Amino acid sequence: MTGLRRVSVGRSFSFFCGSAVVAALAAGLSMSALAAPREGAVPDPGARIGGKVVAATGVLTLAAGATLETGAAGARVRLAGNGELRVGPNSVVSHQGVENGVESFFVIAGDVEAPITPATILGAAPGWVRCAAGGRATVRVSSPAGVGDSASGGGTASGGGTASGGGTASGASDSATFRAIDGAVEIQYFAVYVALPAASQIGLTLGGAGPGSLSFTTGTANRGGVVVRRQSGDRTHVADVPPGVSGV
Repeated sequence: MTGLRRVSVGRSFSFFCGSAVVAALAAGLSMSALAAPREGAVPDPGARIGGKVVAATGVLTLAAGATLETGAAGARVRLAGNGELRVGPNSVVSHQGVENGVESFFVIAGDVEAPITPATILGAAPGWVRCAAGGRATVRVSSPAGVGDSASGGGTASGGGTASGGGTASGASDSATFRAIDGAVEIQYFAVYVALPAASQIGLTLGGAGPGSLSFTTGTANRGGVVVRRQSGDRTHVADVPPGVSGV
């Protein structure tokens, strides 16, 4: 899996932009003409909830069953408890509702960062992220755009409620990267459990062998191993996976 990259803009880019302005003025072009969008360019649609454009200057409230699509600026979403989701640019996330006191959100595409508590979980097609009772963590889930075989995110949410995602998240990818920014979390997909330590990352992709079939790739920069546990009947298979390793 490919992690997030930070791209810095150097002086050469600033100089180029300055040169372009000088050249445009020398040619008699106005600044408004220089700033005008290119012919055929698609304008940024901004943030949309249920297809309707909304102002994303503050913290948005997303009702149960609603889907948020962000534009180039991203957006923030208020949680029922304390905190907020940070939804990245050009991302899609749906509110799956609150069940047994647990609020759940499903990442269809893009990047979503959220505080994970016993009252808040975050999922994607290959699993749901939760933390232990009384625990708290910050997690980023990144999922590429695409149509997978399943967008249900198998497993059950903490607090005894199910978090199947409704099976209606059309357009969701069958893979996602989970990064624990701070605090340890557990990712569940049916009978597969991943113990992800703080400052660690794992990529998960749905397999073709039915429910519970997953492949994984651990982050190369992980500080230690990631424990993957699979339950099969009365037997439990446990693997401590080192950094930078792929498997099924």
